Amino acid sequence: MYDKGNNSKDAYKFLDSKHIHFVSSIRPSMKVSKPLLEVPLSKYEVLWTKKSGRRVLGYRTTTTAYLGEGTQNTLIVTFDEDTFALQEHNLNESIHKALMNLKEFIEIRLNTKPQWKNPKKVATKIERDILTNKKLRTIIDYSIRKIKNGSELEITWMIDDAGKSEYLKPLGKSLIFSNRNEWSSVEIVKTYRAQIDVERQFKELNKRGKISVMPMYVWTDQMIRVHMFISVLALLLSNFLYRKIQLAGVGVSKDTCFEALEDMKEVRLFYDDKGPPEVLLTRMSPLQRKLFKILDLKRFIGA
Repeated sequence: MYDKGNNSKDAYKFLDSKHIHFVSSIRPSMKVSKPLLEVPLSKYEVLWTKKSGRRVLGYRTTTTAYLGEGTQNTLIVTFDEDTFALQEHNLNESIHKALMNLKEFIEIRLNTKPQWKNPKKVATKIERDILTNKKLRTIIDYSIRKIKNGSELEITWMIDDAGKSEYLKPLGKSLIFSNRNEWSSVEIVKTYRAQIDVERQFKELNKRGKISVMPMYVWTDQMIRVHMFISVLALLLSNFLYRKIQLAGVGVSKDTCFEALEDMKEVRLFYDDKGPPEVLLTRMSPLQRKLFKILDLKRFIGA
C-alpha cells in the first residue's frame, strides 16, 4: 500500500513478476483519470456513512494503467462528502480573499499613478499578486477598459459559474486501484486510507520526549542501524501495549494513556533501618486505575 508518488511502469512490472498484491492511487491529471472524474455521482454507490452523517461514495471499474495489454486491475473512484465540503469551503475562502484584494486595489491604487493607468501593468499586477493561481483566473473573470477619453481605467469583474462548476468536479474524489480484484470496494478503499496510520507512526518517531529517533549520538552506519532498530522496536512495543488497552475497552488516545502511566508514582516509606519499607502508590485517577488493572501493574509494586 503506497501513494501515487511511487507509481511507475517498472515498479508495477516488478510487483506483477513477484505476484505481490498492492493498493495504490492514480493522479487525477492522468489521461485515464479525466473521463472517470466526469462520471456523475448518480452512478456511484454508498460505501459507508461516517459518524458525522456524511457519506463516502464509490464508482467501481477496471483499468490497464501501468500494465501491459490483457491485464486489468480494479479501479475505484471515491467521493468523500467531508473532503468535498472542506475543499469547497477553502475554494470559497480563496475567492473571497481574492475579490477583497481586487476591490481594495480598485479603490485605493487604481488610477493613482501613471503605472496604474496602464492596462498591461494593471493586468500584470492583478495576475501576479491577486489572482495568483490558475484556478482563480478560471473562476474570476475581469476586464479592464479605458474611460474618460482614455485618461483613466475601469475594472469590472464577475464569477464564472461554469468555470467554478468545472473546477468543483474533481474535488472530494480519489482514484484508487488494486490488483486485489476479489476484494470488495470497501476493503480496497479502507486499506488505502489506512496509510494515514503508517504516516502517523513516522510522526510518532519524530516526537521529542517520546519514542524519538532524534537526537542520535552515534555516527557509524552500523550504530545508526542499531539505533533505528531500537527506536522502531520501542514503537512496536508501545503500539502493542496500546492495543491491549484498546481491546480492554479504553477509548482514549495513546498519548493520554501514556501520560497517565507516566504520572503514576510509587512511594517507599522507611520507618527504621531494620524493617522493609512500606510501599504505596500515589492517588490514581479513574483512567489510571483502569490501566493499572488492565496491565496488571500490581506485580511490579516493590520490585
